Amino acid sequence: MRISAKIMADHIKVNLAKQSTQLMETQLKLASGKRINKPSDDHIGIGKVLGYRSTLSTIDQYRENITDAQTRVKYTETVLGQIHDFLREAKSIASNPGIEDKTAFVEAVNNIIRPPTPTMAMAVHTGSWWGRGLR
Repeated sequence: MRISAKIMADHIKVNLAKQSTQLMETQLKLASGKRINKPSDDHIGIGKVLGYRSTLSTIDQYRENITDAQTRVKYTETVLGQIHDFLREAKSIASNPGIEDKTAFVEAVNNIIRPPTPTMAMAVHTGSWWGRGLR
């Protein structure tokens, strides 16, 4: 059986086209730094990649939730500390034997509570009222 020059040329063309395609795919992988650039590259691998992305997204959300919770705890500690200080001062005024008149006592306690009341009553942190949940 004789192999003509045309058949050899056709085989060379087909092989060159295959090699060119493989070279282009390899260059694309090198340039992008990824083994999978499109779903048809690896059907099973793309499923794993999407699963990993979902897991990473979940972990990022957990980190944001932890940071938000830590901030809320610090804020709550601050507000509760202020309330504790005001209550301690009111208790010291109430236990003061020098105040016999109830109106003087009430006035003294109001002077302690009045300035911080708007701050504490409107204590809002990242869209939540302190001690009341979401708006």
